[in-house]
Amino acid sequence: MNIALEDRFDVTNEIVIITGASGQLGIQYSVFLLSKGARVVGIDINASDEVKKLSQQKNKYFFIKADITSKKNLESSLLKIKKKQMIELKKIISDILLNEFK
Repeated sequence: MNIALEDRFDVTNEIVIITGASGQLGIQYSVFLLSKGARVVGIDINASDEVKKLSQQKNKYFFIKADITSKKNLESSLLKIKKKQMIELKKIISDILLNEFK
């Protein structure tokens, strides 16, 4: 039985947090995961044009402008995610974090 890699992991309605969201890999990950039904939170210092387009997908993509090297910014980002009612803070551990920050 040959199963394609993208069919092995069901990310439907999972929260995926991508740091470095405006970078090329961050954008590609976002597009792919959105196409598989995930809800994506992109975090970066600036929003690229591509991120602005993705942000038009309400309840599917949420962008947070933040510097994740700052503990204060990171904590604030987590609270923004919670306020959007996307997740409970304790649930972050069970979902996906793609760290594209360099």
